[in-house]
Amino acid sequence: MLRRLFGDDVAENDAHLSEYFIETPAYRMALSGEKRFIIGRKGAGKSAICQQLQKQLPQSGALCIPVAPQRIQFAALKLGLRDLAHWGQESDTILQRVWYYGLLCETAFALTKLFKKQHDSDLARIAAFVEKHYNYVEPNAFARLLNTTSLFLQQMEVGIGPLSVRRAGRQIDPLAVETELDKLRLPIASFIARNLTQGVYILIDNLDDGWDNSAEANAFIRGLLLAIYEICQPNIPVRLIVFFRADMYDAVTRAFQHVDKYRQFQEHIFWGRKEIVDLVAQRLRVNLKIKRPLSALEVWGNIFDEHIGSEKVPDYIIDRSLLRPREVLQFCRLAAEKADQRSHLKITAEDVADAENEFSRWKIDDLSNEFLFAYPGLKDKILQRFFGCSTRITPAKLNDLLEEALTDPRGGEKHEWIENLRNVEALIQILYDIGFLKSRGQGKVWQSARHPDFNIALAEEFSVHPAFRRYLRIGHRK
Repeated sequence: MLRRLFGDDVAENDAHLSEYFIETPAYRMALSGEKRFIIGRKGAGKSAICQQLQKQLPQSGALCIPVAPQRIQFAALKLGLRDLAHWGQESDTILQRVWYYGLLCETAFALTKLFKKQHDSDLARIAAFVEKHYNYVEPNAFARLLNTTSLFLQQMEVGIGPLSVRRAGRQIDPLAVETELDKLRLPIASFIARNLTQGVYILIDNLDDGWDNSAEANAFIRGLLLAIYEICQPNIPVRLIVFFRADMYDAVTRAFQHVDKYRQFQEHIFWGRKEIVDLVAQRLRVNLKIKRPLSALEVWGNIFDEHIGSEKVPDYIIDRSLLRPREVLQFCRLAAEKADQRSHLKITAEDVADAENEFSRWKIDDLSNEFLFAYPGLKDKILQRFFGCSTRITPAKLNDLLEEALTDPRGGEKHEWIENLRNVEALIQILYDIGFLKSRGQGKVWQSARHPDFNIALAEEFSVHPAFRRYLRIGHRK
């Protein structure tokens, strides 16, 4: 069936990921250890990079430690930190200690598991510490970190709610344990240097799974940022790479006074049209078992009609994405399902056009859900107002349309982010930044997926991105 040729929309769930993984600049920078924060929009390929690193790094002589919370674990954490307001400005510092302690303990734990049969004095000291302070039966790293958080904060008499795992006869002095752990930095560094040529990599992913932009969740992530700066020092060969959703990273660091220290370690994921065409073609090569040396467009031509209207099919589909692989794969698979339903041997222009109706509805919902916590009510309060509007919108008409959204006296829930907007221009900037609006100016078309820093004051006209036009009943002219 045609729909099976594109694999899984969620790349990290695809069994053939390694066969058609595209090495992007973000992947290469993460592999080199030069960047600590891989930042991208939802569906940009962060988790695929993380999974590929887990396969590649051990082959180069590194120990890889994945840490990925599940939604229920993050929910428990947030409830457990409900007394955060009582901590005042010390909250970030306290959570920094939790992350610092937990991640170094996790490093020690992983070393003892990997080298448990090796006789070494440094390893013996590490193993003794783990046995005394980190001997948990939990199956994954984040679960162990939650236990560590609980025990650490209990002794500081901080309310921890459902994180409580009190154990009779097991009391810890956080300062004493940290002092003991600090003494282990040298033997940990020495042992790693002698046994792991590429050191240790801790890969932290899925932090957005359960994140809700609350004070508790953001403080916990800021604590992680502070701990990374402390851990990643020259005297210990441990590197941390954290995969952040872009809106989450922006929200967490917006009021973070140390953010300037981290800019050199940020790597943003951007995809160009050619890379996306190549990615889809590579999936088709693998799943069709194509051995002949065909170009990417020739591979597409094996499955798709060449044109839809006057446009080449790859251009048509990619134009209706925010330049993120998952979206393009979703569109291709949906078009393939339409072709399968009609018993077509190839995906026709009719199948692509039919798929666009459903795909456009998905994208308006996906955009709203992606920014559910940053911009609640986005779809109903703002995006729906573009229903039936012109393909091209002058700045004056756009200002009038959005002014109504800001001043509409009709009932409905009030949203703080809308109330706090300084002016209509601030709302236009948001709609451009999230990819809903494109603009035209200085003789070219601008969109945030390619030009995130474009000054919208220079725009001569605006248009709704083609991904959303079919749902909003807007003409198809670009």
